Amino acid sequence: MKLLELYLYAFGPFTDFTIDLSGGKEGLHIIYGQNEAGKSSALRAITALFYGILARSSDNFLHEHKNLRVGSRIIHSDGSELTFTRRKGRKNTLINPDGSSLPDTALQKYTGNMGEEIFSSMFGINHMVLVKGGEDILKGGGNVGESLFAAGMGGTHLHEIMQSLEDDASDLFRSRGSSQIINKAINDYKEAKKESSKSSLSGREWAEHDSNLKNAEKQKVKLGEELARLTNEKTRLDRLQKAIPKIGAIKELKAELSAMGEVRILSSDFSEKRRKAYENLTSAKETLTREEERLKQINEKIASLSVPETLLQQEENIAAVYEKLGSHRKAHTDLPGLERENDILSDESRAIIEDSFPGHSIKDIKELSISAARRARVQELGNKYQSLIDNQKRWAKEVHTLEEKLNTKNKELNDLSDPRNADKLQRAVTGAQKHGDLDSELKKAISDLQNDKTQAEINLKKLGLWTGTLEEMESLPIPSDDTVDRFDNSFNDLEAQSNRIKDRLTAEEERKIDIESKLKEIRLSGTVPTEEDLDETRGKREEGWMLIKRAWLDKEDVKNEAASYSPDNSLNVAYEKKVSESDELADRLRREADRVAQQAEWISQKEKCSEEISSLQGELDKVEKGSDSLKKDWSDLWQESGIVPLSPKEMRSWITKQNRLVQEIEKLRTDQNRIDTLKSLIDEHRTALNECLAELGEKPGDQKQTLASLIDHCQEVIDLIEEGNITRKELEKEAGQLQESLSNAIKNKEDAAEEFSLWQSEWSDAIQGLRLPKETTPAVANTVLSKVEELFKKNDQIKLLEKRINGIKSDGEKFAAEVKSLVDSIAPDLGELSAEQAVAGLNSRLKKALEDSATLKQLKLRRSEKEESITDARTTIETSESILNELCRESDCSEYDKLGELEKLSEQARTIQDKISNLEEQLLDLSGGSTIEVLIKEAEGIDPDALPSQIKELNEKIEEIEERRAENQEAIGREKNELDRMDGSAKAAETAEIAQEFLATIHDGVDRYMRLRLASAILRNEIERYRNENQAPILNRAGSLFSQLTLGSFTELQTDFNEKDEPILTGIRPSGERVNVKGMSDGSRDQLYLSLRLASLEKYLENNEPVPLIVDDILINFDNERAKATLKILAELSHKNQVIFFTHHQHLVELAKNTIDDTILQLHSIEPADKLLQYNHEGHEETHYEISR
Repeated sequence: MKLLELYLYAFGPFTDFTIDLSGGKEGLHIIYGQNEAGKSSALRAITALFYGILARSSDNFLHEHKNLRVGSRIIHSDGSELTFTRRKGRKNTLINPDGSSLPDTALQKYTGNMGEEIFSSMFGINHMVLVKGGEDILKGGGNVGESLFAAGMGGTHLHEIMQSLEDDASDLFRSRGSSQIINKAINDYKEAKKESSKSSLSGREWAEHDSNLKNAEKQKVKLGEELARLTNEKTRLDRLQKAIPKIGAIKELKAELSAMGEVRILSSDFSEKRRKAYENLTSAKETLTREEERLKQINEKIASLSVPETLLQQEENIAAVYEKLGSHRKAHTDLPGLERENDILSDESRAIIEDSFPGHSIKDIKELSISAARRARVQELGNKYQSLIDNQKRWAKEVHTLEEKLNTKNKELNDLSDPRNADKLQRAVTGAQKHGDLDSELKKAISDLQNDKTQAEINLKKLGLWTGTLEEMESLPIPSDDTVDRFDNSFNDLEAQSNRIKDRLTAEEERKIDIESKLKEIRLSGTVPTEEDLDETRGKREEGWMLIKRAWLDKEDVKNEAASYSPDNSLNVAYEKKVSESDELADRLRREADRVAQQAEWISQKEKCSEEISSLQGELDKVEKGSDSLKKDWSDLWQESGIVPLSPKEMRSWITKQNRLVQEIEKLRTDQNRIDTLKSLIDEHRTALNECLAELGEKPGDQKQTLASLIDHCQEVIDLIEEGNITRKELEKEAGQLQESLSNAIKNKEDAAEEFSLWQSEWSDAIQGLRLPKETTPAVANTVLSKVEELFKKNDQIKLLEKRINGIKSDGEKFAAEVKSLVDSIAPDLGELSAEQAVAGLNSRLKKALEDSATLKQLKLRRSEKEESITDARTTIETSESILNELCRESDCSEYDKLGELEKLSEQARTIQDKISNLEEQLLDLSGGSTIEVLIKEAEGIDPDALPSQIKELNEKIEEIEERRAENQEAIGREKNELDRMDGSAKAAETAEIAQEFLATIHDGVDRYMRLRLASAILRNEIERYRNENQAPILNRAGSLFSQLTLGSFTELQTDFNEKDEPILTGIRPSGERVNVKGMSDGSRDQLYLSLRLASLEKYLENNEPVPLIVDDILINFDNERAKATLKILAELSHKNQVIFFTHHQHLVELAKNTIDDTILQLHSIEPADKLLQYNHEGHEETHYEISR
């Protein structure tokens, strides 16, 4: 493929700019542009041409994104051409010259189905890629496989990519590692499984905290819903508060506009028209005054001139005699030569008669005379002979050709089917399409209904406590929320009373046990406690208190220390015992002296405890009876529903779920109605479309066919009918044109035959006077005419000479008489002079008179111009006054001076209208998706003065809800902390969940590790395969190119092996020295990479469609000699593949002109809107301008 022309219609800095790239076999095209000239835009335009303009292109600084356009004329290696335009867009961006769309696949043939990334990497190279390619060769140590593969694919960073694959895999896993992601996840997983196995349950206490957490989270949902409601209301009031001033401003502006009365809104160009009319009127008046003054001055100059009219009247006679003066003198000089020439011509005429007309003499010449008319007629007819013969042949051929074409067109017309009208079907299709994709909508509605129904049935099963259908659920009698709350409060009150009584009963029972214990101690104790016993007991008590504070306040885990403190009891029980023991020891120290009295006191206390326990037990029995009665009432309340209820708190949750389920059932009915409507609409459109198809003789669609499929089928029928009708019209038009051409051709054929017959008759008549037979050809007749003509020419010349000789003698006498007569009539004072002197004097006086006459003529011309200017000025005055009068009529004004004031009023009214429109746009933004009218109506129902207090009240409520949410969040946090602190199911679940997370990390890591290892192996295998297939041919060619690029510094490329026995590249010096890539200079490595790239490209071109190589300033670091060598290689490559070389360095252009043959090199300039310099095959600079669309 080759680019013939690149059209930069609207791209970057270019507008309707064309680069002609058709020169050369394939062509080495150097495109030069200074900095900021658009070289980068032109480069991007080529990629955009084949693969689309970027969605966020940076080349829109002159043209809007939507207007970006590039185009080209390209040719395939098989000779087929394609001209197209690429516009900015997402689809249908390829356009034919006639404006129709091209399919996106249209370019695949020309690009070899090559993707953008491959095109950019394989067929695009710039300075940075060149340098990076050299660096990559160095990083890879000159590895042959890597170097060949990177050059062949046009890529860089290959070594870095391979190293990155290795590093990423090592970061994931190492066989003996510990900190890698997979290694660490395995260790963490093992630890988590260990911790999970150690977790234990703590039953009732854990369940209590878990229940509290769930209740707090439910409360969190309620608070969130309430906060959302309040926030929405506050947002609505905020919008109204902002809108009310704007609504008031609109009313004020409308009132202001109304107060202005009837103001004419003048046209937008009214002011400009008035200004120009005033300026033109003023200017024209000044011009009129100025030109009238200048006309006066010109008239004065005309009056001052005096021209001798008598002398001028004789201008022709004076000029004639003056002109004769020279010929008069020359004639007397030429007379002897004329007499000699006359003698020679007489001799030649006698010779022609003797040779061509024997038997005749010069005296018989009149007998040989042919009239000029007859001679002209013979020559005229002879000249027509061949064209008449050719004309007959041409029209006979034209008639035959047109008859064949007309027969072909008539056959094509006969083969077409009868014309049909698809307008009704098109209207039906359009009507069906207006409703969108009804099939998908119906399918989605059915799917939604099925999913919602399935979910509702699942929710019904999950609801529990009741069995029945979804329909029965809607009419299920359920207690109100107030009733449930009443029962819940009653149950809570009874439970609270019971708990308070039980707590008091437990306390009294514990107190009684304590008294009995102390009595037993008094009775059984035989020893009195000491101060050391008391200190030791108190120390243990303090130790227990410190453990409790650490666990309660600091949330520390003191489980092991608590077990050491009291192996048999929990920490709180053990602490309480230590407190009792210390108190008891202290009491005994005080009361040991009066043990008997103390014992009596304990007995009295014990009896009081027994009485209190009996009383509390009676109260507890009464409360439990009330609880049983309340439970019966609660169960009776649900009996009609057939439900055995749980607690009110649990049933409240059940009712909430039941209400949501009822809403879901209502939605199912709505969904079913929507499905029925859609089905009806689809059937209606399907019927209409099938009726139209039947009318057109087409097979209707069946009921199983989707509406979308039927619409597509109908559109295909419409397209087919329209295409057939268009084809018929075009064929009929072409057949009519051919019939008309054929009729004309037949007429022309007949005319040609008739014209030749007429010529034959005229020819016979024309040659009769030449004493020639009728079949004589024009060539023979012309020869005879030529001889006769030559003879008579000589005879005429003889006569002329004789006449001239006699005339010279006679003219001399006449000239003298003529001069004398002229002098006597206009200049008698010259009569005494000779004829020659008198003529000279008359001529001198005539020149002076002519100069004065010319001056007078010029002044009269200027006078006419001034008169015309005066007329134009008066016309301009009339035109300007007419425009001002028209503006007065537009503004309903009678005076010019008042127009400015009316302009201001119009502008003021327009400004007010603009402000109203702006405020209405702001109101639309505040309408919350509604209309301005709805917003204004809503605002009219609001008291503006009450808004601040309402918003403040809402803010306070929101703050209150936020505080309650914060408290609720703290409660959730406390319960979670308690659950986190405790052993049990929560911790077990958490540790199991953590273990699963570590397991998931292992799975993800192993998956990525396998992908990385597999990618690395595939890449290395491909590199090795590519090396095995291409090493010999590419290295040989690259070695030759490398030698040329380095100017013989290296003679070839060979392979060596590194310490890992991997093949590496080695350059060979002329001396035989072997230099690996590390020993090469940066420039040599760049040239090595370029050699490999070009050699790989040549290998690719052996079996693939050529694609232009785009080179961008790769020579900026090359010296002149190496740059020349590179240009020569690119020129050689251009015999097989087009090369487009972009540069902004003028010296490279000059270098190329001096290095590359003119038949190969094509030079271009990309200065936008400037001329293009191209060098033609002869090497001459040829200037032409780009052709715009």
